[in-house]
Amino acid sequence: MIDNKIYKNFKFIIFSKSFLSFLMIIILMFSHHFISTGCIISPLPFTCFGENVVWGKDIEVMKGLAHWLEQWAKSGAGPGFRIENPLLYVQNFNWVGNWTKMYFVGKFSDQLGILFTSYIVIILLFKKISFSKSKLAMSNKKILYFYLVLIIIFTIWFTNHPTLRYGGYSIYFLIITIPISLFVAKFPEKKFFNRNFNFFIIFIVVFFNLKNIDRINKEFDRTDVYKFSDFPYYSIKKMEYIETKYKEGLTIYSADGHCWFTNSPCGGIPEGGYKIHKKKGYYFIQDEK
Repeated sequence: MIDNKIYKNFKFIIFSKSFLSFLMIIILMFSHHFISTGCIISPLPFTCFGENVVWGKDIEVMKGLAHWLEQWAKSGAGPGFRIENPLLYVQNFNWVGNWTKMYFVGKFSDQLGILFTSYIVIILLFKKISFSKSKLAMSNKKILYFYLVLIIIFTIWFTNHPTLRYGGYSIYFLIITIPISLFVAKFPEKKFFNRNFNFFIIFIVVFFNLKNIDRINKEFDRTDVYKFSDFPYYSIKKMEYIETKYKEGLTIYSADGHCWFTNSPCGGIPEGGYKIHKKKGYYFIQDEK
């Protein structure tokens, strides 16, 4: 029989406003994925309905897309290069050496450098912080459980799509920051903290604005196709594109390259064209078989 205390805690969590809000956000996110792609989580093939929904992509197409994104995330592909034997490359950590050279050094390492520099600045700025001599707060079971979940998420991220833009920013930040934050057990007296904290905020605002001014000045000095020619608007390389109009009232654009210069929706037109369904004001696009 379930312990009464455990049942009450479970009931409290399930019916709390925070959990219901979280559940609603998750449902809306998954619904958006499903309506857009025919998958609960795109492009994971086992979450896709394929041809069971009129707008869904073929399961084999989604498998190919999933493999391509994994190959790209593990530095097996990029602008102008492709790794040989991608199926073997992404397996059994064969990719780690190349990923370290192509991605970790210069990209991931820069993020780590910024993070640890921030730690050092904060500790020096608040040098009156005292470090606890007692047991670290990591001994707290709730924190341990939370950190265990973080490690599991980090492992999934690293073994499948180890690039920062695919969820890496948050997870690596939490993995590193939580132990350091818990190591700093006590803050100094309030007056000292407020004075230094205000200085720290002003320093951050001034520093990042100066960096942005420098970056904008460098943008004006650009001579490539993306230079500022209509400031403050960014430049887009003009490209030829084709308009394909369908009797249902939808126009689809296609370009030889990226779709940045065209209207939406834009994409490659398959050889047989698209089959368009319009229901209650929504257009559903399906490859013509």
